[in-house]
Amino acid sequence: MKLRRIFHPTDFSPSADVALRFAIETASRFDAELLVGHVDQRAGADTSRTTDLERRIRKAIARGMSAVNPRNADALRTSHHVIVDQAPGDGVLKFAREHEIDAIVIARHGVRPIRRFLLGSVALGVLHAAHTDVVVVPDSYDEKREGRILAPLDLWDRSPHIVRVAAFLSRGFGASLDLLHVIDLPERLQLRPEAFGSEDHGMLEDVALKRLKAFADDLRGGGNTDDEVETSMHVETGHPAGSILAFAEKHEVRLLALASSGMSPDERIRNYPMEGEIYDELHWKVSRVTERLATYSNIPTWVIKRFPTNLRRSRSEIAVHDPSVLDM
Repeated sequence: MKLRRIFHPTDFSPSADVALRFAIETASRFDAELLVGHVDQRAGADTSRTTDLERRIRKAIARGMSAVNPRNADALRTSHHVIVDQAPGDGVLKFAREHEIDAIVIARHGVRPIRRFLLGSVALGVLHAAHTDVVVVPDSYDEKREGRILAPLDLWDRSPHIVRVAAFLSRGFGASLDLLHVIDLPERLQLRPEAFGSEDHGMLEDVALKRLKAFADDLRGGGNTDDEVETSMHVETGHPAGSILAFAEKHEVRLLALASSGMSPDERIRNYPMEGEIYDELHWKVSRVTERLATYSNIPTWVIKRFPTNLRRSRSEIAVHDPSVLDM
């Protein structure tokens, strides 16, 4: 996997400044280009307004650089952009497609939050509709916070890919990795055996732990000990979103890395055949659990949307902007 271009859309709010600091730190750590943009429907016909917005973007970048003080500040490539003739959400999505963005780093809410912990309408739209990774950054983000990367997994076919991406992020951030599976309490007795293979259905914790260990062992399969990530496995029982948030707080996690949804298309159709046609229309939307984590987590939530072709969400052919970025 590669992280080449990061895009941060700003509305110049304090929340956006916080998200920009995360974007700067991430671009610095992964040697990625950082593009910072503002969407304004009126700027196209007003050159003075466009000039003023460009000045504000440059000032925001300078403030962020001063706050983060990245190690390779001189080498960090940044650019500023004013996006015109678009509604905010549409402008962000179009810009990301046209510039082959690998990750959109967006504040949880902007200048007019209805409630402090409500996911803003622009962030929500981008989270569901983007064809690339989306990182939702809360106001509580602290660039000085140390901690682990947490990858919640459902053990379906997408899980190995999520683990590889989480390990990639762990290396870049210089952090260890926690793999967590939460056995959904209300559905524990209804869980389909095929989700865990042919093992004893009455020992879900042991089965899940073995699966997590197998994922961790796969990371070490390359034989390069210098590239290894310290990995821990955990299994808990409870409501997924609440259990994941509680785990993150207890274990001083600095970043959540999880899939946009759980099951791959074939799994979804096989287990829920009546939803097939409806599911095809959802395309890139995130699951309810993922949306809740992005809404209520007090640490950044990295929602992984770039998947190899055989793990994409829709059965219909939808082209990722550049499949080669996955390097798989």
